[in-house]
Amino acid sequence: MLLQALGEAQVLTTPLALLRAYGRLLSTANGVEERAAMRVVLQGMHDCVRAGTGVEARVEGLDLGGKTGTSTSADRRSLNGWMLSFWPATQPRIAMVVFVENGRGGAEAAPIAGGAWRALRPHLQAFMA
Repeated sequence: MLLQALGEAQVLTTPLALLRAYGRLLSTANGVEERAAMRVVLQGMHDCVRAGTGVEARVEGLDLGGKTGTSTSADRRSLNGWMLSFWPATQPRIAMVVFVENGRGGAEAAPIAGGAWRALRPHLQAFMA
């Protein structure tokens, strides 16, 4: 369901709002301290795809970053998994969120994200021009 809210307890968001929030986070570091902190965040998100819960999103030849997450459904009977991923990992230009309703958790969204990035790979160089 595209408009499914995700979150825990009193914190709810939508996949689109999550994508926008991460987009702002990844593009607004201004001062020296903020840029240094952002490098740490980006490194952690790069590590998520290289060797963490997002490893199934890894695509040969693409330097991806990402974050997986798990939320409880509104009725608290099932889990939803999601993954936000972006390319390139060091200076993100393109991002996506994969949301798996009634799944097992965030890592379940990673292979779906990987499939989408594999399909996009031949077209990504146009964004770097």
